[in-house]
Amino acid sequence: MSHESAPPRGGTIASAHTRLLEGTFADDRAENVLFKVYSVDLEEGRGDLFVALGLARALDALGWGVAFQGRDEWLEAVPAGTTVCVSMIQGIPLTGLGEEIVRIAWARNWVREWATSPILLQHDGVLASSSAAATHLAEAFEGLTGVLPIGADTEMFRSTGEERDLAVSTTMNYWGYDRGMLGMLRDLRAADGIHWYGHREGAPLELSPDVVVEPMLEYAEVADVYARSRVVLDDMTPSTHEFGNQNSRLFEALATGALVITNCREGLEELGLGETPVAENASELQRLLDLYLEDEEKRSSLVARLQAVVLERHSFARRAEVFVDFVSRARSEFPSRPLRWRCAELMQRGAEQERLVDELQARNQTLASQNRALAAEMQRLKDRIDHGDAQMLQGMQELRAENEALRGSTVFRFAHAVGRMLPGRRG
Repeated sequence: MSHESAPPRGGTIASAHTRLLEGTFADDRAENVLFKVYSVDLEEGRGDLFVALGLARALDALGWGVAFQGRDEWLEAVPAGTTVCVSMIQGIPLTGLGEEIVRIAWARNWVREWATSPILLQHDGVLASSSAAATHLAEAFEGLTGVLPIGADTEMFRSTGEERDLAVSTTMNYWGYDRGMLGMLRDLRAADGIHWYGHREGAPLELSPDVVVEPMLEYAEVADVYARSRVVLDDMTPSTHEFGNQNSRLFEALATGALVITNCREGLEELGLGETPVAENASELQRLLDLYLEDEEKRSSLVARLQAVVLERHSFARRAEVFVDFVSRARSEFPSRPLRWRCAELMQRGAEQERLVDELQARNQTLASQNRALAAEMQRLKDRIDHGDAQMLQGMQELRAENEALRGSTVFRFAHAVGRMLPGRRG
């Protein structure tokens, strides 16, 4: 089947997302969960929103009500009926939450920033995208922790049977720094082209002639591009690479039957995706591309194994099952809240005191610098005064010498004698 005749999916998914973003809270729902995200605007392309929507669709199917608050609403009252609140970004304030609301932190990335945020202790449970991340967070959070990787919406990301007319594609974005694989696009070659859909503004990258620059996709369009691709390139940010917090792109592209080549091996084994090809440099990436584009049987066999793992273990439907159980266990953590909240309060005070100390030190450094500059200016003025006094003294001495010389001259004696002869000048 050609790409033009593929069944439309984007419109259906977009409608579902719109419905969920408008809110589906109801008194007769099993639970009503509020996702606090950076933005509720789909056009901003924020990963935390799309991940939250994936889980929200699965929870909606289980009878849960869902709602969303973007950054402009974080300090506003939560919707009536909220029973669970999920923070998708580190540091989101949890003001206005009733004591009956279960507070969950989902640290998909920026693990070190999550671990140092005093607000972390205000949650009842903390979820991480990998075991390594969960272990690190457990050192900062003594309450309930668990692992909930990103998943794939397998109703949206699925094989369609359409022709795979894109040899290689990527939806990597450039946000001001090279995440690793983007720099490899300078020399990468693929006979049928490497189609780059993504944000590229300000990218100082020289691209291979085989790279085809494509417009940035809406989220509902990404599934169709993956379903048309034989290979999808993925790269990890430093914040996710450290703890093996694999991207949505890994699960979503594999779910459509495209082979993913990534630049991060960490975290793959525990996901059951250890066979995923990994390229840590340009030459290895080129070798893997040549291998899997030329050997259709090898690529198809590998994709089939990886796709089966994703569909069986990494759908958001499976994530929702884990999430529901975690919320139940987090609710049992309510009795330990006073201690955690007291610790959070002390940490916030400590952070505020540290901020004030840093501010005071900065002011002291500024004052010290100003004092040094003032002392230097005073020294320059003193030097000028001392130099002026020396010149004045020298001038006076010269005038005195000239005066003495004049008094001893013949002209002076003659003038003095004449003066004595003038009327009124005799003794």
